[in-house]
Amino acid sequence: REGEIAIAKRIEEGLSQVQAALGVFPLSTEMLLADYEAHKEGKKRLAEIVVGFNDLIEEADAAAAALAAAGPVAVDEDAVDEDDDEDGDDDAAEEEAGPTGPDPVEVATRMENLANEYAKFKKIYAKNGAEHKLVVKAREDMAAIFTTLKLPLPLTDALVTQLRGVVNGIKDHERKVLHLATTVARMPRKDFIRSWEGN
Repeated sequence: REGEIAIAKRIEEGLSQVQAALGVFPLSTEMLLADYEAHKEGKKRLAEIVVGFNDLIEEADAAAAALAAAGPVAVDEDAVDEDDDEDGDDDAAEEEAGPTGPDPVEVATRMENLANEYAKFKKIYAKNGAEHKLVVKAREDMAAIFTTLKLPLPLTDALVTQLRGVVNGIKDHERKVLHLATTVARMPRKDFIRSWEGN
């Protein structure tokens, strides 16, 4: 059992690292916001976009740890009997409540905040370029909201695929530039690599 818990924690940590990387990649935010707009138009279910909130999960874990530290709680047997009698009513109420999921109002609030940060980022980026400290700060602010959203695995996979495609495209361009510089223009490879640093 402890081994399974350890594996689950490592998986969660890995997913958190992946989402942190996606959060600072502006196209991930753009894709997430586009999917949310599709949800508002009735083209996607909310569960296809957000399944929870990572910061609220941490709060729940902290509360569970506090309860565990408090030790066992005395049980009133009469109360248990009464609860058993009411179980049927509770089950029926749960069925009537329908499917559970993230609070749509909370999702809307966070998506609005994320959209505002993304708009701010685009404006600062257009004026200052990628390396400016204000742009870096804007990306961090955007990622801070992005990483609070617990995304479904299919969406995470799609975002990772998009990021991987961009990275592969950059590498392909780098190989072409290297070929032109060293093979066509006959520039020494060491000189090219030295001059390429920072680009």
